[in-house]
Amino acid sequence: MTNRRSTTSGFTPVSDIVERSGDSLLHRARWLETVNRRLLALLPPALRDHVRIANVQDEILVLQVESPAWSAKMRFHTPAILDAARQVGLHVSQVRLKIAPPPVPPGQVNPTSTPWPPQVRRDIMRALGLSEDPESESNHPSPSKSDIVNK
Repeated sequence: MTNRRSTTSGFTPVSDIVERSGDSLLHRARWLETVNRRLLALLPPALRDHVRIANVQDEILVLQVESPAWSAKMRFHTPAILDAARQVGLHVSQVRLKIAPPPVPPGQVNPTSTPWPPQVRRDIMRALGLSEDPESESNHPSPSKSDIVNK
């Protein structure tokens, strides 16, 4: 019997999952990345930058797309996607699409982030000991909500 440690919330810590799965988890991640590269090479160029394989389970190919608009376009291309998946050796009969915006690379500002209201900005600047004078050399770009929340 496997000794499973769980938290009071009933969830198993990630470290325990990784420890139990060992090389199989790493092997699965590498396999998915390899299949993803091969599949994307077979898709029309206009689609490649907006989709990636999220999972393959049973006969379902799960794809991650960056928006509802790209999900609609991918549904239109489902027969071509299934053909490409079979060409790379996947035994799939269905495509499932999941919408997830691409991550913002470190150091870049999220283009969809909302700026703080002026009063909040002033309070943040005051708390950081920065001048509210936009010409001041001590000022830095105003942080957005997502910049502070996501750190």
